[in-house]
Formats: sequence, structure tokens, C-alpha cells
Amino acid sequence: MVKAAWHNCYGLRSVIYSVNRGRGRVIVSILGGTGEQGPGMALRWARAGVEVIIGSRQQARAEAIAAELNQELGQSRIKGMANPDAAAAAEVVALTVPFSAHRSTLESVRAQLQGKVLIDVCVPLDPENPRKMLMPPAGSAAEEAQEILGDERESRGGVPERLGARTP
Repeated sequence: MVKAAWHNCYGLRSVIYSVNRGRGRVIVSILGGTGEQGPGMALRWARAGVEVIIGSRQQARAEAIAAELNQELGQSRIKGMANPDAAAAAEVVALTVPFSAHRSTLESVRAQLQGKVLIDVCVPLDPENPRKMLMPPAGSAAEEAQEILGDERESRGGVPERLGARTP
């Protein structure tokens, strides 16, 4: 079953609580975390006390972005890993890749997402005209993710409120 939800730092806290029921820290990974939305989400969640892993197709790129963000934070709360390792290491995974990479990214980490909560922030924009939506046959990116991944995990879709850009 797919649930639609809006997530911000406080919304993530409710997701974290539902995952761990107060048993301690939860690690959140951001797949595609080196792109447009990932660094802003990572900074906000790290500032809120969440342990964050930035995932990328290229581990070196993820590590470089994580180091840059940790310098901005003044502490080491963010790690960088390849997408499959990032997905395996977390209980909650946010997917922030462009919709053109949505299916291939999900298929590449399907096994690592077993039993995880997936927050899918992908928007199916037309690559030729980004002001136009190209709705997938499933109805939304989150519903497509649920079809790709199966019923073993819960997908939550939505656009994170004010998480796409870094703040000074």
C-alpha cells in the first residue's frame, strides 16, 4: 500500500518514530543525494540531529559532497556512499533522483530496500518540457516505486516542504 505524505524535518521525525518506536537513532539515506534536492535535505536533517548518508552512483562524489556539507555543519553527521551501500545502511531511504533515473535506481537497490521505508520525492517531469508532467501508468512516482519494489516495503510519496535548497 502506498501512502502519500508531505515530509519536512518534523514529518521525518514522525516517520523515524514509527520505524524505531523510540529505540534509538535511525539512519536516513538519500539516494541521488548529490543532485539538486539531496544536499539541502541532508543539511536540514543533519541539523535536526538525524544521522544522514548521501548516496550516489559514484561513491567518491558522495564522499566529496558529504565532506563539504560536514564542513558547513561544523561537525561530522553526514557520510557518503554508493547508492546500494547507502540503501543497505539505513532504515529510512529518500529517493531524490530525476524521474528519468527513477526505475533504474530502484531496480539497482531493490534488495537493499527490503523492509525499509522509502520516501520518494521524484516528480515525473517531461525532460523536454519541465513545466509538463508525464504521469507514469501507475499514477504517480510513489505508486510506480511500489510496483517496482513490491509489497515488502512501504513507500511514501510527496514533495518535501522547503527541502530542495541549501540555506546560509
